[in-house]
Amino acid sequence: MIVDRDDHRAYNAAALNAHCPAAGRVTVQPTPATTTVASLAQDLLYALGKRLLPGDGYGTWADSLQPAWDAAAAWILAHRIEHVIVTRTDRLTHRRWAQLSSLQTRTGIRLTMVWHAPPTNALTALLAGLPHQVIEDLEQARCILTEPAGDTGSAQARRVPQRAAWAVRESDARIAVLAPDRGVVVTRARRAPCAGADAALPAGHTPAAGAVPVPEADAEPGHPLAEELFTRLHRVAHPVYAGALAAAVITGLDIDRLAQIRGVDLDEHACVLKTHGRTSHHACRIHPVPGWARPLLLAVAAHHQLSARPVSAALFPMITMRGGNELTTHADACGVNLARRADTPRTRQPSR
Repeated sequence: MIVDRDDHRAYNAAALNAHCPAAGRVTVQPTPATTTVASLAQDLLYALGKRLLPGDGYGTWADSLQPAWDAAAAWILAHRIEHVIVTRTDRLTHRRWAQLSSLQTRTGIRLTMVWHAPPTNALTALLAGLPHQVIEDLEQARCILTEPAGDTGSAQARRVPQRAAWAVRESDARIAVLAPDRGVVVTRARRAPCAGADAALPAGHTPAAGAVPVPEADAEPGHPLAEELFTRLHRVAHPVYAGALAAAVITGLDIDRLAQIRGVDLDEHACVLKTHGRTSHHACRIHPVPGWARPLLLAVAAHHQLSARPVSAALFPMITMRGGNELTTHADACGVNLARRADTPRTRQPSR
């Protein structure tokens, strides 16, 4: 807890300057004068580089308390954020404090609160029983705000793109330039149950050992339109939609086929994704996941676990809602050339 008794701008500036998602650290500025139950979760999503589409709020998942916090927690885990700094906490209600405490418990983050007022009885009551440290010196506060959070993995794994606006111009509404990867056929014995992605890997060749059973796709193609596509996908606020669109780009499948993918069909490290045939599991396919897509699919996996869904349940449970209109809207906004139900990866051509 950093206490700024005189509401000095240097404290707020130090908190804002500490914001660095690539280093596993984000600063959240709560939206003032709002009574929306999920507003603080939305503020956190914004700090993580996510943007809501028009219509994502006002009664949809983003305005619902648990779904909004589930999405925020999933992104924190996927991007390996270890330190969350929240300013203006003297203006937060007890409910908002409880939400932050729950987030800390679920994700294991280090939480730094900045209180821009003299300590009050309310602050004492909020901190009672919680392990904490109170800092009132500016230089010490600066050190605490920027000190390393520990080993948070590679910068690429937790990268949150900050480039480009969310708005889509009509002239570049379709920018998907990557051909889908058809993957490798995974055969199974007659009457044998359809196993997950890990079971489909050859013995002794697991992602944990650094090996992928199919050639690794180019992690970061240099085509400027591809880079723009990656940026837009990384800004999708809900991890299920972001992950489903990434899977669509990788595999070229339509919504119905994407909906068949289960939690167990993504391996632990999001290196390979297993897909299923329309009518049979006798020739399922396994696809390599390129580097740009792994944080998106890791976020889906985290969301799957946070929601306490079994591994046999659908990995993208939301995408068939309203006839798939929600996913289609996100695809159109991002420029993903989403296959329609009549299309197949064999006949689908990438947009140029």
